[in-house]
Amino acid sequence: MADIANLIRDGKVDEAMTLQLKNGYPQYQQIEGLVNQVVKTEEDKMGTLGRIVTAAHRRALILMGGFVGASILLALLLGFVISWSFILPVQEAQGFLGQVAQGDFSTTINVPNRDEFGALAAHMNQMSRAQGLPGYEETISQTKKPPVHLSDGKELFQENCAGCHGEAGYGDGAAGAGRKPDRRRRFKSFRPK
Repeated sequence: MADIANLIRDGKVDEAMTLQLKNGYPQYQQIEGLVNQVVKTEEDKMGTLGRIVTAAHRRALILMGGFVGASILLALLLGFVISWSFILPVQEAQGFLGQVAQGDFSTTINVPNRDEFGALAAHMNQMSRAQGLPGYEETISQTKKPPVHLSDGKELFQENCAGCHGEAGYGDGAAGAGRKPDRRRRFKSFRPK
């Protein structure tokens, strides 16, 4: 390179050009070939990496889709199980109440749940046993009185309620004196001033 610079400085441009073509150009071609070889190798590596990344992305999408699908199926299955855990006790109660409505007080309901349905079933069985006891029908028939007119209300109140509730209904009747005092105070709050 220094020779070419000296020739140009001396004004021998043609000789500098010939020397450049003879010495520099083959080096340039050799360097260009090596650079092209490095570029091709790197492009091949990038292509391989691109295919690997694409395959990994595809696998990740398939795996994520599988998890989503499994989650949806699990949610549907659990929803089905939970809904039937409500439906079956309600159906049992409906059958039980149908039997009781027909007068069969010996029937019982079996709901093994330990939740509100189980407690409800236990209370329904207790109710059924109580209704089957002797004297229950008589007690119920005594509480069923013929319909009353509003005009009879004052007379019925005086007969049945005034003893405890007092003449004006404030809880100050003679029979109500020993009853819970908090109720009597509550009735006093309604008393006109």
